[in-house]
Formats: sequence, C-alpha cells, structure tokens
Amino acid sequence: MHIYCVRCERHFSSIGARQSHWDNSSAHHICGVCGFDGAYGSELEDHFEESSCYYGACDGCDHWFLTARSLDQHFKDVVACEECDYHCHTQPRRKQHMADYHNEPTIECWGCFNKFVQASNMISHLESGACPSGCSSEDINYKLMVKCTNLRQFVKPKYRQVFRQGAKDGKVDTEELPFACEDCGDSFPLLSSLCQHMESSKTCDRRLSEVSLSPMQREFEKRVLKRAT
Repeated sequence: MHIYCVRCERHFSSIGARQSHWDNSSAHHICGVCGFDGAYGSELEDHFEESSCYYGACDGCDHWFLTARSLDQHFKDVVACEECDYHCHTQPRRKQHMADYHNEPTIECWGCFNKFVQASNMISHLESGACPSGCSSEDINYKLMVKCTNLRQFVKPKYRQVFRQGAKDGKVDTEELPFACEDCGDSFPLLSSLCQHMESSKTCDRRLSEVSLSPMQREFEKRVLKRAT
C-alpha cells in the first residue's frame, strides 16, 4: 500500500506513521469530528465557526467543545468571567477581575476628576500622592482619620495617640499594621487595604457599605483641598 501525505509530499511506512505526522505537524490542523484538514490554524477555526462539528469555544483558552453542556461545565470548572471567559479559578478572583476590567468606574476622587470602581482604589490613589490635590498617606492618617470618630474604631488602640500627635511627633513605620477589622481581627498597613478587605473578603461579614466615608470627605475638603488652593 502506498501511504503518502499530499500536502507535505512525504511517504510513510504505515498508516499509523502518517497519522502521527498529521497529529503533530504544524502543517495539519485536523477536526476531530469530521476529519477536515486545514493548512493553518485559522482555517480550522473557520471550519469550526461554519460547521456544526463543535458547539462553541471558550475565549479564555481557545478550546472548542462538542456540546453546550460540556462548555458550561468548563466555565464552571475554571470559574470563567461571564464577559470575556477569562479563567479566574476562584470566586474572589472573578469578583476582582470584574471590578478591574468590566465594571464602570463611578466613584469620583475627592481631589481630582479621576473615577474609580471601588472606594479602596480611590483611597489608595490619595495615599500614593498621585492625586493633583497633593494628598498623601500622612494626610489620611494624621489629618483626616483623627477627625473622624466613626473611623477610629478601625485604628488599633496603641496607634490612636500616634495618629493624634500628627506627622511631626509620631509616624507609623511602613511595616507596621495600625488598621484592624474589628469583626475578624485582620490587620492592615493602610486604610485603603482595610477598605479593600471590607469590599471583597469572603471570610469576614463586615462591609464597607456599612461605614460612612462622608466625614472623612468633609475633612479632606477642609484640610487638603483648602491647602491645595
């Protein structure tokens, strides 16, 4: 029997050898259902799109599935994003992915016109010094937190006096964790990281929506914006 690959112009000693060639050669892209052989991956993709061999594909990994059930099960197994099929693998990661890439930013910075998806992102922006208002983490800790009685509960007792003394007399080392969640006891180096915890934690019931940031915003407008102008 003459065993030959027309496209590659190669002879083979057996059908199995030719099949191995087809399976592993970059010149062959074969449909596992009907045997269609595309010279390029794009040809096979076009075949999948135009034929009924496969039900659909996951855009997160470009893998095609025979049935809707198998595709849905794949989405569940990898905890895929419903918008782009990105493989998140866990529910907290999917929530963060949605917040980072798909949710519309609606929270306007207190000091500029930048908008953010979550309040923790806005607070982090202020702490970083990137805001045109000139706000910094020291402003957050020593000028704003100390004036907001509803937020003092999130500062560990041993740091409250340091915050009251202000930037001149007492500073918190960057490796220290002055903020704490009263509900679960977790500690944090920055207010923004505490806020992020309350926005997304799966193990703690405390939510940032239960905490008013309005007093801090008012203090920001009086102390930071006034200084900037």
